[in-house]
Amino acid sequence: MRLVIAGEAGCEEKALQPRRPQGARLRDGGVLQIGYQEDVRLALLACDLIAIPSEREAFGLVALEALALGRPVLASNVGGLPEIVRDGATGWLAPAGDAPAWAAALSEIAGDAAERLARAERGRADVLERFPACRNPQDMVALYRALA
Repeated sequence: MRLVIAGEAGCEEKALQPRRPQGARLRDGGVLQIGYQEDVRLALLACDLIAIPSEREAFGLVALEALALGRPVLASNVGGLPEIVRDGATGWLAPAGDAPAWAAALSEIAGDAAERLARAERGRADVLERFPACRNPQDMVALYRALA
């Protein structure tokens, strides 16, 4: 299992800094930092599971994007994430800040490829039905223009 960190690593940024020069780097221990991504879709599509261990999350756009792309999601049960990720049906939820619970969930998920795929398929269908803007990004752009 490898951990890919896209964007900033928050308060753990310095602890995760590699000892090597710039660019995407794989650290001992399997942590790959790819930094800011202009097109996050490519990073999401490269992963077998998207983990969102947020302690606070107003909406959960990354979860929405991941599910819309057919990627399974394990997320914290905070903020708007439970509205997007339906535990046991379209993804998994774990308690925010509970490292042992996250480790157990990741271990279980990693060992069951069929369930990852099933929840990813259900998650994609669910998100496309409940969040129509995911079906057509131009609709979202039109909405923002109308509001502006």
